[in-house]
Amino acid sequence: MVKKVSRRLRDAQAKVENKAYEPLEALTLLKELATAKFDETAEAHIRLGIDPKYTDQQLRTTVSLPKGTGRTVRVAVITRGEKVQEANNAGADIVGSEELIEEIAKGMMNFEVLIAIDGNEIVGKTVNESLESGIAFVPESRELDGLISSFSIAENLILDTFHSAPISKSGILDLEKIRSNAEEYTKQFDVRLQSIFDPASSLSGGNKQKVVLARELTRPVKLLVASQPTRGLDVGSIEFVHERILAERDAGRAVLLFSNELDEVMALADRIAVMYHGSIIDIVAPNVSRNELGLLMAGVKGKSA
Repeated sequence: MVKKVSRRLRDAQAKVENKAYEPLEALTLLKELATAKFDETAEAHIRLGIDPKYTDQQLRTTVSLPKGTGRTVRVAVITRGEKVQEANNAGADIVGSEELIEEIAKGMMNFEVLIAIDGNEIVGKTVNESLESGIAFVPESRELDGLISSFSIAENLILDTFHSAPISKSGILDLEKIRSNAEEYTKQFDVRLQSIFDPASSLSGGNKQKVVLARELTRPVKLLVASQPTRGLDVGSIEFVHERILAERDAGRAVLLFSNELDEVMALADRIAVMYHGSIIDIVAPNVSRNELGLLMAGVKGKSA
């Protein structure tokens, strides 16, 4: 059986050479060819070339095109340095990181979530690879996902570093280092306890959260992701958590905070992305009124109470 090829596809194939294109050529060619008249998607692979040690750094963007609109594909490029101007000259619609995030939030593009740190894609990577890339994670449930209740406080503090030096060498744990590590971090994060060898389940909610923070923030961090970090905590513990989050921001690290507490969001955020039914419907400044924020949370956009 001979597979039929549309005239439009043949025309496109005739214009595309079997080679690696420079961004200037590739983006121009993509925008020229990718005009939809039916249900189609266009995919762009842009080699980042940020770190010469790695040859496989790419951004892959899939753009869905509505049926029958004939709308030209919007091309997004995440890059830096000289490539920014080159991508702009080639006709890219969105170039950079901040602009890309904002355009996605406005619903102008539709593709799977991508998180990149220093140009290295981490989607699909293992937990260890994500941790090593500099991501710290404070989960919504400290009991279920943040700690192993039956493990000691000292053991919980090494859950993401036990496999590497100086905590272990050749697969053998350094017990003295684990002890000194726990004593230092529990003091630094003001964890109230009887002994570092007590199980994590013996701690109060606030002290459990301090252990999670101590574990996540005492290694090299580039991005802190915190989900409902103060849920169920007393006033003193809430203040402590807020101070640590702000300290990370002030140190120049990226912070992504998920919270249902309006006071918390308005006090900590530099920008607020409001989600409704799983999608971001608007990004607003932290000085937005509570009424407007409440309406956005209810899915009402462009109105004020």
